[in-house]
Amino acid sequence: MGNSPDSAMQIWDSHLANRAEGTRSVYKMYVKDFLEWSELSPDQIRQLKLEEEEDNNLKPWQREKVENLVRQYLGYLTTRAHKGTRNQGKKGLTGSSRSLALCGIRSFFKAQGLPLRLDRSDQPEKSYMHASERPSREAIKKMVDAANYLRDRCLILFLKDSGLRESDVEGLRWRDLDPFPDGFMGLILETKKKKVKARPFIGEEASSLLALYKRQRLFGTEKIPPEKDLENHPIFALFSNPEKPLKARIMSSRVGDIIRLVGIANVSPHGLRKFWEDNVHAKKEAWVKQLNGRKLARDERAYQWKTREELFQIYRENYDNLRVMAKPVSKQVEEIEARIRNKYEEKITLLDTKLRELEQREAERWEKLGISKWSEMTKEQRLAYEALKRAAKKMLET
Repeated sequence: MGNSPDSAMQIWDSHLANRAEGTRSVYKMYVKDFLEWSELSPDQIRQLKLEEEEDNNLKPWQREKVENLVRQYLGYLTTRAHKGTRNQGKKGLTGSSRSLALCGIRSFFKAQGLPLRLDRSDQPEKSYMHASERPSREAIKKMVDAANYLRDRCLILFLKDSGLRESDVEGLRWRDLDPFPDGFMGLILETKKKKVKARPFIGEEASSLLALYKRQRLFGTEKIPPEKDLENHPIFALFSNPEKPLKARIMSSRVGDIIRLVGIANVSPHGLRKFWEDNVHAKKEAWVKQLNGRKLARDERAYQWKTREELFQIYRENYDNLRVMAKPVSKQVEEIEARIRNKYEEKITLLDTKLRELEQREAERWEKLGISKWSEMTKEQRLAYEALKRAAKKMLET
């Protein structure tokens, strides 16, 4: 693959200049593998596509020699043995890997000004694309634990807590998050699919991890520099360029790969939205629709519209149904203390009443003896009075 001044590889190298180093490396690996499989050089396959495009005797659907080669190569990848040591001995690449190979090949031809004529049916199917079941709480927790990056863990919990589609999360920026009591956060947005106003919330499971993720981006890490003007940046951004949002299809792919990694069958990334819908309930279905952006009927908009504060109370009452992670120790302590207070509240009230009665009877007794002041008490009376107070106080404390 010699690189002459105007070679196909040199043109493609320039086209990839703004891509992340990891993306360039993976794209080149697959394109090199495709060219070796087809037994053509970069310039030869470019010339083959160029001749097809310039042949006026061919109909558009007849100019698909290269496209057919790509289709055959993708089919070959479903049976080819893995070359990497990590998957040594396994047969066939996953749908996600084949999709990545296709992205690299498309990029090569796009750089030459010769985009491929491929439609949606040519896109490799991922194992989760047609799944429809809801993940269990245990499954979602496994997904969070299996995610390698803090961003991806936040994404899973954000989708789970908000009930939003990936396409609606894509455009969100840090400034869009409004704080609510007890670690909750709220949003107002227009959904991309239905153009409906949604007013979702996220709970403390997502918000506590988001705070950590935000701090990481604000102050930077060993590999990632700190971000300026973070409030105007996307919540879920590319590692290579934090000013650019993570696209919905990439979000879906990332979550789908994690689902596959932990071995959860028949579950899709969209299942997180279905999990939300199964666990958030209200007296009227229209109230729930306003939270995750489902379209309201005309009479529902007119008579069942809720304020944001009312929606927050509905969401807050349902949040325990959405929890998948272990509760923080501080939260557990608070709940235990609350249970103890409720359990012994009546006993404490009773003891307090008894103390007042004892004091009243003692005061009446002293009054009969003609003693109304401390100075008029004998030493024995003072000691008895102090002992009574200590005993009553001890009863209250225990």
